[in-house]
Amino acid sequence: IPLRGAFINGRWDSQCHRFSNGAIACA
Repeated sequence: IPLRGAFINGRWDSQCHRFSNGAIACA
């Protein structure tokens, strides 16, 4: 289940999603 938002370069980006396999997808 992807989480809403992810830390990118130390900043929280609510448009990004971190998946359980470690992948990050940004809208």
